[in-house]
Order: sequence, then structure tokens, then C-alpha cells
Amino acid sequence: MNRHQALFAHRAIDTVRTFPLIAVIDGDFVHLDKAVSPPAITASVSVVDGAVQVSFVVEKTCHTKDVFAVADLGESAKRLFMRRADFLWQQDCFECFIGHMDEPAYLEINANTAGEFNSYQFDDYRTPDVMPPVTSHACDVQSYVHQDEVAFCFGFEAANFQAVNFKATNFDMTETATGIDVSQLKINPTVILYPVIDGQTVPIYYAYQHAVPPDFHQQAVWQSVV
Repeated sequence: MNRHQALFAHRAIDTVRTFPLIAVIDGDFVHLDKAVSPPAITASVSVVDGAVQVSFVVEKTCHTKDVFAVADLGESAKRLFMRRADFLWQQDCFECFIGHMDEPAYLEINANTAGEFNSYQFDDYRTPDVMPPVTSHACDVQSYVHQDEVAFCFGFEAANFQAVNFKATNFDMTETATGIDVSQLKINPTVILYPVIDGQTVPIYYAYQHAVPPDFHQQAVWQSVV
């Protein structure tokens, strides 16, 4: 059993797609490039029984130890108590963007190791342009954490999607009565970390493929689940 499967052991997961994430330092801090050693992060995604599971395996460093300090860690997966919160991306945050191959609408899920999360619905690229974004109740979100000797593991599962409507603001993904048409999904698992380097808080953006400049909402760099 790999780390992703161990994190979501409540489901039998056969197929997992893995995405080694590339770290990009915020453009305002490129002068610190040689002073920054971003921890390695790998994301994995699976879809089982109409639920989307996203996990992140994070290299253990001084900063990531602080990121996970609020979590009740153990070698077996722990389920977190969940509560909604906005603007999670302003601190260390794990994210995933989920959309459909043929539609501009998409869902953004944010979560952290303190059990805070939110899900937002967009009709098109960053639309509607409001802050905080429009909250989505299209799915239930649950987070899990565990660790081993070399890595911290964090993941969240989006489940119980309602009736499909990619074009409306009531975003939803259920393609059939039995679950999601995985072949039509596109996703973007991402992370933002804020290590302190030379006394400055430095945003580092993680994605499998980056737009230039980094922009997680750019669907051109999103990936197929299969």
C-alpha cells in the first residue's frame, strides 16, 4: 500500500496518478533564489466511487515541521475535524482545482493541516471576480494526515457530488448515477508555502506545470486524471 492509499484507507483505491510538483518562488523574491531550498512535494490523485482524493507527500524540513505542527500526526491516517474558512491561500495551503474538459466552470478546494477548508465555484477564469470567491456546497470535503520517517502526508477527499451543472454557478460533477466520468476530468493539484528566508516571508508556488507568471487558475496547464 502506498502513501496515498494509506491516507484514504477507507476506500479501495486501485488507480492513482502521481504529479511531482515544481516549486516556483514568487517574482518579488527571486533575489533569494539561492537562499531557498523548497521542500519536495508530490501530489497524487484518484477517483473512486464518485469521490476525488488528492494527497500531498511533503519532504520533512524545518518549515514543513511547522506546517504540520497543528495536526494530530501519527503513522496511521488521522481524520481531521473540518471547519470552513476563507483566504486560506494567504498562509500555507494545499489546493486542487477540478474542472471538465469541455466546460469553463470549475471548482477550487483549499485546505490546511489545521482542518480548515473551503470550496469555491467559478463559471469561467476567476469569474465571478469577488473576494472571497463564491462558496460551493457541491461536495463534502474531509481531510486526513499521517507521517512516516521521511515525509509528512496530507490529503483531502471531495465526495457526495450533486447533479451535474458545469455551466451554472451551482458547480457539480456527478456524470452518472454511479459516479464521475473520470475521462472528462481535468485537475490541478497545487500548494502554497510561506517559509521565512533571511527574515522575509517568501511565497513559494507548487504545481505540476506552471503558467507564466504562476497562476493556478489557468486551465491550459491543468492535467487529465487518466
